Amino acid sequence: MLFRSTATRLLKRIRHSEGCKILDALIKEARAINADDKASRRVKSIRVFGSVLTGQDADTVGDVDVVVDVGRRNLPKPLFEALEKAERVDKPQSLSLIDSLHWLDRKVDRRLSAVSRYLSFHPESDLSAKRSPFRQVYAFDIKTDREIHPDTAIRTLESSEEARPTDDTVGRRAPRSPRPWPELQ
Repeated sequence: MLFRSTATRLLKRIRHSEGCKILDALIKEARAINADDKASRRVKSIRVFGSVLTGQDADTVGDVDVVVDVGRRNLPKPLFEALEKAERVDKPQSLSLIDSLHWLDRKVDRRLSAVSRYLSFHPESDLSAKRSPFRQVYAFDIKTDREIHPDTAIRTLESSEEARPTDDTVGRRAPRSPRPWPELQ
């Protein structure tokens, strides 16, 4: 944990409402990625946690904590392989074997992180390790290749990685009432 603290960027705190605008822009970018017929990857879900979820409009936040799930499109193998081959054209030759294998996922990650320097991307394990309340704000079904309504209930992940509704706020600030995130288009 010490390493993570020392690697944290020092940014000026922003208003909670600005954090919500950044989250809206992230959702917009995820929709743009998912609308790209030439892309082999899709943004499956975006979950928000931390001060943007629990804060009030008068508060300030240091960053926008999110967990983003990216997955492969559900396409016939020849079509999927053709998309991947076309996308790998701009892959740097200097990448290691491991980095080469994850290049297409990293392209999506870079595109999302370009939305704002205040975005802080976390692995799903951070939700269970910290038992942080979270809310899904964006969902996409890879099987049907369509955006779906997210599960907006505030949940926590247990160490078994199973989400459950949260109602214990002992020792934590109570999550704010649901914010109307951007609707399906």
